[in-house]
Amino acid sequence: MSDINFDCPNCGQNLDAPPDLAGLFIECPSCASVIKVPNASGLPAESAESKTLPGKPEFVAPAKSEDKGATMRIDLPDEFRLPPPTQRKFTIKRKER
Repeated sequence: MSDINFDCPNCGQNLDAPPDLAGLFIECPSCASVIKVPNASGLPAESAESKTLPGKPEFVAPAKSEDKGATMRIDLPDEFRLPPPTQRKFTIKRKER
C-alpha cells in the first residue's frame, strides 16, 4: 500500500504517513501540534474505540504544546534515598608572615 498523504490542519504542512498509522495521533514536524492521521481515503479515520483494545486507556492529546517536556516529581521510597551528607568541619590555617 502507498503512504497516506495529508496536510496538517494547523500549519498546512504536507505530510506522508504509512497506512498503519491511520487513526493514530502524531506530532507535526513543522508546528509540533498533535494531529490525527486520516484514513487512506482522506476522510477522518474511524473512531478511536475500534483501534484500542478493551480495558486499555485511550490516548488523549495534550491541550497545549507548552505542556510538552514538562517534568514530574516522583517521590522515591526510603530504601532508594541517598544517606544524609556527613557533617564536616573545615579549618583554614594561614601562614604567619
